[in-house]
Amino acid sequence: MTTSFYWSLEPFQRPIREDHVSKNAIPRGGLTRRGTFRLATGVLSAFAMPGFVKFAYAQDDEQVLRIAHPVFDMDWSPLRGGGDHLRWNSLWWASAMYFDSDNNLHPYVFATWTPSEDSKTWTFTIADNATFSDGSPITAADVKGSWELAAMPATRNQRVDLALSSVAGYQDVLSGSTAEMTGLVVKDDKTLEVQLAQVDPIFHQRIATQIVPIVKVEQARDEMGDEVMEFWLPDNGVIVSGPFKPVEMDLDGGILAFEPNENFFGPAPKLKRIEIRTVEDPVTATALLQNGEMDATRPSRPPRWTRTWARTSPPA
Repeated sequence: MTTSFYWSLEPFQRPIREDHVSKNAIPRGGLTRRGTFRLATGVLSAFAMPGFVKFAYAQDDEQVLRIAHPVFDMDWSPLRGGGDHLRWNSLWWASAMYFDSDNNLHPYVFATWTPSEDSKTWTFTIADNATFSDGSPITAADVKGSWELAAMPATRNQRVDLALSSVAGYQDVLSGSTAEMTGLVVKDDKTLEVQLAQVDPIFHQRIATQIVPIVKVEQARDEMGDEVMEFWLPDNGVIVSGPFKPVEMDLDGGILAFEPNENFFGPAPKLKRIEIRTVEDPVTATALLQNGEMDATRPSRPPRWTRTWARTSPPA
């Protein structure tokens, strides 16, 4: 008989793990955050998924995670800073850094971060092996452009101010008067200097979030600095930075599928495929979970106290 359970998923980004997805990893008393991460993803990468989700055990022999989901948003841009699809951002997009389950900050795209004595200037270096799914390196210009794009008024990022509002020139980009932040200075391909308008000793924590993920700027940004429409669709050849890449996105038909990014710079995902399908009726979704046709469900109306987005300080 299939076992299922509920667990409140606060906003988080998981550490790299080497545990195989297995029901033997599930404690009898229910899931811990760490156990749920192992079960739900098996991706061996950072993963953010706020909300309230019901899980059953994935089929180890198939290595396919099948998820029943409420009706999809029609806009799955990673740059909105909110919306139902934000919970899946870390499947296909990398963040600057991430927090583990003990609230310790770890490198991801950024390998190091160094504040000035007054914490108004931060220097970030990009990991030597950080690449996009097309094999091209993630550069300081990509990070700069990603953050600027997130702040552009036409992008409509709901919470970009929580991550970037202290950067010099942020308000000018947000208002639409310019497309570049004066406080983001590319020193070389691997080094980004961030100049702040005011002291912020936890700025590095603010950017360790999926509110401002790293995208390939030459694909995502047009000549005016705005977002290229639907650049994130697989049919448009989207180039991603996270552990998985989308191979199917039929938002009208309610079907999404992700497979491993062969050029991911972290440990290789152990899941071969993640399928997310629209199931509007929660009773039907539970039945599919119980009979083994689905491995996880997310109810359409989570309790109000679980409706959170993404924090800018640990846990993120």
